[in-house]
Amino acid sequence: MKRETANEIIELQIGSVLRSFVRIMGGEEPPVEEVTRLLKPVFVKALLKIPEPTHEELEQMRNTAKRMDELLPTMLAPAMRTVLKKLPPDKGGRPKVFTPDKAKAACLEMATLLFQGVEKVDACKRVAQRHGVSVWTMDRYWRDYQQANKVRQNLLPSPAIGGTQEQKEAKRTRKTNR
Repeated sequence: MKRETANEIIELQIGSVLRSFVRIMGGEEPPVEEVTRLLKPVFVKALLKIPEPTHEELEQMRNTAKRMDELLPTMLAPAMRTVLKKLPPDKGGRPKVFTPDKAKAACLEMATLLFQGVEKVDACKRVAQRHGVSVWTMDRYWRDYQQANKVRQNLLPSPAIGGTQEQKEAKRTRKTNR
């Protein structure tokens, strides 16, 4: 096919694709340059391979290109079904707040604060605020971390590794004041 004929058909096809885009996207303005840049080489390559069409074939090609926005959804539907079948199923549920690495870092921060003698509630509030999550979320991650790593409930340091009698006394005083 001659380049001039191919360009005429391509302009009609791209116009149809753009109209189809507007219809699918609910009136949103299509990225004309991007669509043209992506589709034009594909259409040119395909059309230049075929022989010069007769007048009737050319007219039929023009009509098909003009109606491509109507035909595109029905042409793409079977292909999309095939692609969708190959995709893994959606795991569903709410997205996780933390990646595993960030959750571990937050829990280690919490363990450090607890080890320093900070109350669990206060440590949880601090870490939650620092990471931009709720206290309940941080508490849930902390409980999961404790179970997975068999962390002791009481992380107050012992005198053998630097804990002091004052820290123990302060903790007892806080408990009685509740």
